[in-house]
Amino acid sequence: MPCLEKKQFTLSHSIDLSSVTYEQKSTAVKTHFSIPWCMEYVESNNRLTLRVSCLYTKSDEWEIDTKFKFKLKSANGTTLQLKNERTFGNTETNSSARWERTEFVKLREIEKHYAENGKFTIEAHLVIKKMNGFGIEKLKYFDESSQNHWDVIISVDGHKFHLSKAFLAFQSSYFERLLFGSFKEATQTEVELKEVDHDDFQIFLELIHGESAVNDTNIDGVLHLADMFDAPTAIRRCKEFLLIQSKWSLDEKVKLAERYQLKDLMMNLQQSSKEEKQEELEDVVVKPVKKPSKTSWFSCIRKQRD
Repeated sequence: MPCLEKKQFTLSHSIDLSSVTYEQKSTAVKTHFSIPWCMEYVESNNRLTLRVSCLYTKSDEWEIDTKFKFKLKSANGTTLQLKNERTFGNTETNSSARWERTEFVKLREIEKHYAENGKFTIEAHLVIKKMNGFGIEKLKYFDESSQNHWDVIISVDGHKFHLSKAFLAFQSSYFERLLFGSFKEATQTEVELKEVDHDDFQIFLELIHGESAVNDTNIDGVLHLADMFDAPTAIRRCKEFLLIQSKWSLDEKVKLAERYQLKDLMMNLQQSSKEEKQEELEDVVVKPVKKPSKTSWFSCIRKQRD
């Protein structure tokens, strides 16, 4: 699905060359898209050996398909990188949540060309292509038995959704053109959508049918569909979630708003950020101690004399 190519993040860590030994070490855990990640490094065959670890444990079966590259930059701007693709998960086809180690570069090469004052920085750039097993329980079913008034089947990646043409057209200008325009799909009882994730489409349908189904792990894909289908209700509900409930970082939210040109969301995020900074500033400002007035002091002396 094209949108998920842009669900990406970078792990970065400064390493002291003397700390690279045969004892494995881990970087600080960072959360991206509600999933905890870290890098691990160790010396192996006189090389810097790396891997990225996904520390997610909250689902019985899950998978994250990714592509990645490790990058090492020298002081003069030279960059060394290694690209690959891997899948995290704990399903039957992928029982390990961690990747096998990758032997990256010889330590003497790092010392000679990349380290400065004995230190160097390694980066891992990850792109999430697809996530499975992170969806919440279905809030609404779109099968033949649960939908009394359906007149079209939307097929997505082998999954069939029984839906109302009129309702889809009311919610989405894309479906209005597709199902009631001059396209051949307007005369078909079953329409196939390609390059669409069926889990994201399920959540999209739940949103336009009144359910609050979006969460931090599916917001990117669902917002992509809402934008692609030109569905104002779904877009509005995605924006509300990002503004009020999402635990994504402000930077991640801003990038998503920029990608889909959500100017009002951008303005609200910026305003929320200003208000939070102002509250933090007010919390650290020490209020001046109010000194007693001279009148009160003289009054006190007089009372003592009396």
